[in-house]
Amino acid sequence: MLSAKAANRAEVEKSIRRNLKIEDSETVRAVLSKTERLGFAETPVQKQYKEYLIERDTQSTFTVRGGTSVVRLNLNDRETARKQLTDSFGMTSAKADKIIDKARKQKVSDNLLKRAREKARKPAGTLKDKKIDRGSRK
Repeated sequence: MLSAKAANRAEVEKSIRRNLKIEDSETVRAVLSKTERLGFAETPVQKQYKEYLIERDTQSTFTVRGGTSVVRLNLNDRETARKQLTDSFGMTSAKADKIIDKARKQKVSDNLLKRAREKARKPAGTLKDKKIDRGSRK
């Protein structure tokens, strides 16, 4: 069951898999993107690593964008992900491992805290910035 309170991506994904009984990653991704648009799930945060953008889509998949190339990879199969990254972007296996590690470390909870810090701004027009207007004193 989805609600506005369950904006955590990991919880929404678990709920989709459990309640809708969907096992296919592509179908889960499609349902997750629809829940993002409706406001029931948070949008994935992109992390910059050199010229590549790393985006954690679900608990087991991530997307790497570099230039005009976009590759969606599975976190569960490290060897295949490394091979696809080296083939698609022409990078070394060490650099591919760093990208996989950065995608693995990217957590939804950290992204939530980062967004909360961005939203929590100082209140505009505090008392020290305003002058007290007491009217005329005659």
